[in-house]
Amino acid sequence: KNYIGESELRLNPREKRAMQRRKGDKRQREKINRLDHKRLQAAVDAAEASAILETQAEGCIEVENEMERTWKLTQKELKQKHLDENMARQIYDLKLDQYGPYGMEYDRSGRYAMIYGKSLGHISMMDCNSLSLECEFYLNESVKDVTFLHNKSLVAVAQKKNV
Repeated sequence: KNYIGESELRLNPREKRAMQRRKGDKRQREKINRLDHKRLQAAVDAAEASAILETQAEGCIEVENEMERTWKLTQKELKQKHLDENMARQIYDLKLDQYGPYGMEYDRSGRYAMIYGKSLGHISMMDCNSLSLECEFYLNESVKDVTFLHNKSLVAVAQKKNV
């Protein structure tokens, strides 16, 4: 069984012609055909993904005239006047100034987030849909990083002494 790696998917035209010149090598021709098919399938998948994700349409603030400045727009004003109810409900403010610089890590689904204080070891898990606190720990030791393992019930923490 031949495994085709990513490096073989990127044949330049010279290598491709050299492989095709080999007479009687049926395996090489089949390999080229498989690589061409994989390239075509990858291009189709990329086009479908960009259509679904709409990566071209970015959010931006448009000014009505040249004198209007976007830096004068506050988060509060944006939430009250310019966003619909569903989007405004997703905006929240965390005041985390007591335990030093914070990091944040989401689980695969994006529903739960681990918020961790890097200097004094404050760790908390938050449900982002309901904006409720799931659990909270104070380690009193610096935390380097936090990650979810396979779901919200298992979390790995890299501490100063236990990496």
